[in-house]
Amino acid sequence: MKKMRVVLSVLFAVLLAFGCISTAFATDLNESESNDTIETATAFEAISNTMTGKLESSSDVDFFSFTTENIGILTVTLTQSAGSNADPVYKVELLDENNKSYGSFSVLDNSSSTKSDFVVPAGDYYLKVSADSNWFGKNYKLALSLSTSGNFEAEDNNDAGKANAITLVNNSYSKNYIGSTSSSDVDWYSVQMTQAGYFYPYVKNTDSTSDITVKVYDTVGVNAETLLIGEFDVGAGETVLGSIIYVDLGKYYISVSGKSAVNTAYEIKVGSCFESQCEYEYNNNTANATKLTVGGVVYGNLAMENDVDYYKINLASSEAKYNVVVSSLSETKGGVWNVEVICNGETKTGEISYGSNYSYSLKSLIGDESSAVVYIKITSKTYSDDDYKISFEKLSSDDSSDDSSSGDILSQMKSYLSTFWAQFQTLLGNLDFSTMLSKMFTSIVKVLVSLGLQ
Repeated sequence: MKKMRVVLSVLFAVLLAFGCISTAFATDLNESESNDTIETATAFEAISNTMTGKLESSSDVDFFSFTTENIGILTVTLTQSAGSNADPVYKVELLDENNKSYGSFSVLDNSSSTKSDFVVPAGDYYLKVSADSNWFGKNYKLALSLSTSGNFEAEDNNDAGKANAITLVNNSYSKNYIGSTSSSDVDWYSVQMTQAGYFYPYVKNTDSTSDITVKVYDTVGVNAETLLIGEFDVGAGETVLGSIIYVDLGKYYISVSGKSAVNTAYEIKVGSCFESQCEYEYNNNTANATKLTVGGVVYGNLAMENDVDYYKINLASSEAKYNVVVSSLSETKGGVWNVEVICNGETKTGEISYGSNYSYSLKSLIGDESSAVVYIKITSKTYSDDDYKISFEKLSSDDSSDDSSSGDILSQMKSYLSTFWAQFQTLLGNLDFSTMLSKMFTSIVKVLVSLGLQ
């Protein structure tokens, strides 16, 4: 009897284990008609499940419902039996419980699998599948996945006392955080400045319909009361580099709030730099160019793809014994920056990328003048939000007389080598090899006779 109990216990444990395992696998479900409205939507039941459906006519619409427990990046994938043309056959739209659209994507006939990503907060959602311009009435399958890994806001962060801390990176941007807000849900973040300098929020509104407001606060008083020191709006679908604020060391707060009652997804990161070590936004033109001191170092960053950074050097002849060097601090191989050095109406161009730099002689810019104004312009060729550095390399006494840039030196070397090779070929062409060989043979015979060998 005892053995039987042991056997039964083992069997029960095995069955229980298989039961637990089976719940982890996705279930293939089928739409349940009529699911033509949000109210009659077919439920996914779980994010891991898949759903098979079919539009019975060009006017048919299928709705499916599901729930997310956490904020995250939702990936919606539609698969089908691919056809032979490039016409759109389906339109897939994501809606929330208030019928607000989070975006949509089209599925082409010749695409076997099409997916799209959406940033969504926790809540109830609906997928709407409708016919596009070239409907064929084929079966389709929907699959969902929700990624909650990464830097997402952590609720409840609805007041300064519960603010999510953003760790600043000097002369660069912090990690990118993803959040969701509404008129009744204010998200708070805090930043700690370890010394005096600048910090600036960079906010991307990923929603296509609702605006958000960003405010920056100083902390005063023992009760952590807040004092507004900056404010800006970010429109639907916009990206804004916010207020550039000079502050003393201490803790500061940023609030993000929606202007609509429905949830609005956004991304936020915060740039920072200490005084005299960074570019000062907005330096998008020569009038607002960040001033450089010869011999110093400054760090910069293109905040967005169309950002332009200008730097200005008031160059004196005594400072001409330097090269100005623009270096990539990229940690990836994706970014490429255009570099322009502008002086006296002339522009020298180059580019930098992963692990490279561009160097130019200040002496070649100032020439025989006692002073000159030099501008350096940085733009994106292949966009990256990685950093770059501008520094100055002092020349040795031998090098200081050389008034050419490193790029020009290479060109001159090529020119010298080309000239030398051409002259060498001409010399060879002018030689009389038969006479030269005859004289050489006569000399050899004379040597042999003198040695008694002939």
